[in-house]
Amino acid sequence: MGKANRVVKTFLADGSWTAPAGVTSIRARCVEVLDPELWTTADAAHMLGISSSEVSATGGNGFAWGFNSSGELGTNDVTPRSSPTLVVGGLTFTQMSGGNSHSLGLATTGFVYSWGSNSHGELGVGTVTAISSPVLVAGIGGIGAFRAVAVAVGLLSSFGISPQGDAYGWGLNLNGRLGDGTVTARSSPTLVVGGYKFRKLSPSGDQSTYGLTPDGDVYAWGGNPNGQLGDGTVVSKSSPVLVIGGIKFTDVMAGNDHVLGLASDGSVYAWGDNGNGQLGTGDTTPRSSPVLVVGGLKAVSIAAGSDFSFLVTTSGDMYAWGANSGGQLGLNNVTSKSSPELVVGGYKWFKAMGNQGNGYGLSLAGDLYGWGSNTHGETGDGASLATSSPVLVVGGTRFQAADRLLTNEVIVDVVPGTTYSVTVQQLFAAFGMQPLGAPSQRYVELEYFT
Repeated sequence: MGKANRVVKTFLADGSWTAPAGVTSIRARCVEVLDPELWTTADAAHMLGISSSEVSATGGNGFAWGFNSSGELGTNDVTPRSSPTLVVGGLTFTQMSGGNSHSLGLATTGFVYSWGSNSHGELGVGTVTAISSPVLVAGIGGIGAFRAVAVAVGLLSSFGISPQGDAYGWGLNLNGRLGDGTVTARSSPTLVVGGYKFRKLSPSGDQSTYGLTPDGDVYAWGGNPNGQLGDGTVVSKSSPVLVIGGIKFTDVMAGNDHVLGLASDGSVYAWGDNGNGQLGTGDTTPRSSPVLVVGGLKAVSIAAGSDFSFLVTTSGDMYAWGANSGGQLGLNNVTSKSSPELVVGGYKWFKAMGNQGNGYGLSLAGDLYGWGSNTHGETGDGASLATSSPVLVVGGTRFQAADRLLTNEVIVDVVPGTTYSVTVQQLFAAFGMQPLGAPSQRYVELEYFT
């Protein structure tokens, strides 16, 4: 018998689907695509993006630039790049995530690839050898290959959400940041305990991890010296605990030791370390539970760098606060701020991003800008000079990148030859999906094998 052919049908609007001969069961899942963005994390010194010129709703080529000491750019070498460079291997991706020295890519096939450093098994390939080009992440228990609907990278650790909404982690397990109830490093995907279903994971750049559930709760696990778990304590946890306060969130973003949460009413909350004013509370006092960012701004998106923060308002303005020694706030100065201030340049923005020492913004016009540190070309402007105001990323590449937030997945029995209606909005309502702010895109995927 020949190898089964995996088929994924995407419905961006209501439609119909006829079950092919021999197909008696399918997976139906609902996905929310956030505002267009690219990927970097709080401890990273490189950026990842997916080209929009070659992408539909199902993926495109991966690009990377910046630091590359461990092969984290996926260019089959360790040479840094100061402008977007194609990730090798001929793969197409729907999501990418970059950490301190390694990266993950979610391929259009549904399988997860990794590259870069591997000192604690963070590549998920069962070894601790660094690899500078994409390799398949091992499956559960080291069997086969790992399949996911979303991926995320933290400090020397990696995470993925299975099609069923379960979270898995591998790599460094400092203070229990993998959430498996232990502090033992793992070199292949290991289940996060507790039985929770997640639609997004946001690992910090240090020692903790955060998961957003379909109903808007945030759970946290790992190190907690600054109260960054948001449970009202400073005690580390190796399994998920609920962030207190009763707030329903539509997004969560982790910095190194602080966290931002976007509430369903557009308010922005913060908790954890605040040594550089990164909580936006007008002071430098840490918080062990969510507190409102001052200023009364309503946001459609949030972003956290190592010890600084961003939000984008409903009118497309970007605000920044926190550490600013390298100009990473984009305020045309190097003065740290403990409350939100407007990013200069007069641009209107879709999305902000932050990493170890840089800010990035994708404008409404579709252009990507960077600012801050540029020692290894991480600003992406083809130069090596730091800048404290937005500069255009060179290369002419348009990026469509998006967070895929899984709401739920169900297995449906079908009858071959029968036509079924696919109603996108009803499916999302049934799964309790909440709007995440415009612009966003909701769609349904049907997966089966022929």
